[in-house]
Amino acid sequence: NNNNNNNEKDIRESDPAASGDNNCDEMATRKVRERLNLRTVNVSHYDLQSMVEGDLVVILMSLMKTTSASLQEAVMDLFVRFFLQTKELVHAANQVQLLVGEHNVVLYNEVKTKISSLRQLAELSEIWLDLQDAQELQQATDVQHILQYFIDMMKSHHSGVGIQSLPLRERQRLLKNMDVHSVVVGLLRDGTHTLDAIIDSEKSSLSSQHKTLLISIFRLCYELLTAFCEDHTDNQVTLFAHIQLFLSYLELDLGQVELVCAIFKENKLLCEKVRPEWLRAVLDLIQIKGRDPRYLALCESILICGGIPIKDNQSLVLDILLERSRRADVILLFNEDANGFELKRQLMLEETKRAEERISSPPSSGVQFLEVPTDNRNRSPTFTVEENNGRAQTHHL
Repeated sequence: NNNNNNNEKDIRESDPAASGDNNCDEMATRKVRERLNLRTVNVSHYDLQSMVEGDLVVILMSLMKTTSASLQEAVMDLFVRFFLQTKELVHAANQVQLLVGEHNVVLYNEVKTKISSLRQLAELSEIWLDLQDAQELQQATDVQHILQYFIDMMKSHHSGVGIQSLPLRERQRLLKNMDVHSVVVGLLRDGTHTLDAIIDSEKSSLSSQHKTLLISIFRLCYELLTAFCEDHTDNQVTLFAHIQLFLSYLELDLGQVELVCAIFKENKLLCEKVRPEWLRAVLDLIQIKGRDPRYLALCESILICGGIPIKDNQSLVLDILLERSRRADVILLFNEDANGFELKRQLMLEETKRAEERISSPPSSGVQFLEVPTDNRNRSPTFTVEENNGRAQTHHL
């Protein structure tokens, strides 16, 4: 719409119909205006095509046949805008977050300052992770305090004071818009291998207190990311891109399992993308760390979304667990009803015959009981895991 008068003059000069008298000139101008017929932009239309009656590409192609260099340049500019700008403005507008009130603006600036400090410290993580002097110790302590600040911000109850006046989803969105997650993910990517080396190294000069500080920092990172994506679809998708990072160094037990479960929880789109090797990596922790119900939580998270079972994932989980049952002592229990009694008796006889072969193999899986409903009702199988204290916790699949 810039320089409309000049463009209309160029159109008149280049249109063959405008080579006659003034009446032909006015007719050509009116014809172009009718063909373009740009309307006023309303709140529901932002892209160029929606502002034009007719096919904008066809109109621009016809205008390219002119001999006017300035008009051709203007048309090319519209071409670029048309193909690059379509729907982008709508997407950008959806990312705008308004903070109303002077107090919220002050708090926003405070959050911004803390993020800037955290970013600078994360970039220097390879230096202060050694904790060789008082300055590096202070930097590590500052990182711990900033991470705790953001966790408190996420987990505080909704109130009318400060940043807590915003609903939790708005606080999660605020941290995403301010790119907090990228800083934390970068810290994990650059520093986890160093932490692993420090913990495993027998020659490490760090005191137990300093090691505890470093472990605390990385656990706070995972705790913050878990709160960041919990029940927030967009943030779950954002962190899903780093799932391979979160599944590394699982034996350190920094909170990776809880974060991965939070990423998949009630997100059908992501649950359908789960890979068998991810499940195996988590279930392997049962052999490494011992029986812990947390290690079955991922299986539980990907089976049902919004009350709707995901059949492919059900088959996948069952295949992986039964694949492990070849190396473990898994007992099948059936509900006590008439339909299941005969099948239960047959399985018990078969199990008795194979008992001598299997009894020499120690259990290598944390799954001890698989209860299978045999009635006609839609009931889910349950996996029961025995904890160290002797009690059992049941997970419904």
